[in-house]
Amino acid sequence: MNHKENNKQVWEIISSIKTGMLNTLTMEDKIHSRPMQVVQDEYEGTLWFFTGNPSEKNMEISNDSDVCVTFSGNDQYLALYGKAQLTKDQNKIDELWNPMVSAWFPEGKESQRCALIKVEIIHGEMWDSNINPFKFVYELGKAKIKNQRPELGEHHQY
Repeated sequence: MNHKENNKQVWEIISSIKTGMLNTLTMEDKIHSRPMQVVQDEYEGTLWFFTGNPSEKNMEISNDSDVCVTFSGNDQYLALYGKAQLTKDQNKIDELWNPMVSAWFPEGKESQRCALIKVEIIHGEMWDSNINPFKFVYELGKAKIKNQRPELGEHHQY
C-alpha cells in the first residue's frame, strides 16, 4: 500500500470513530491514557486535538513528546505512533474551531487557555477483523486442525 492509500485507510477508521486514546508518559514513566476527539476533516499524517493549557497532558508531552494514539471500533483497530507538540497557533485554532469545541472553551477561541496538540505520525498499525460470525468460527476451526494461527482479518504496518 502506498502512502496516500495508507492515509485514506487511516482516515476511514478515524472518521468513523472520531475519539482516540492519547497515550503519554508521566514524569514517573507510567503510561497515561485519556480520550481525545479528533477535530480535523482529513488526515495527511498529522492529528490535531484541542486542549486546555496548562494541563497534565501538556506537561507530559513537553517532558516526552513520544505518544501513541489508538482508535477502536467497528471491528477495526488503529495504533498511531508519533511526536506531539503543544501549539497556540491562532490561525490553526481558527481553522479547526467548531461548535463542539466551544463547549470546552466557553470564553471563546481567543482564550489564553485554548491550545492545540499536534501529533506528527511516524508509523502506525491497522487491524481489520470485520468478518462474519460463520467465517470467524470456520477460521478458528481450520487453525486448530492445521495447528496454526487463525486468519481473522487484515493487519498492516506503515
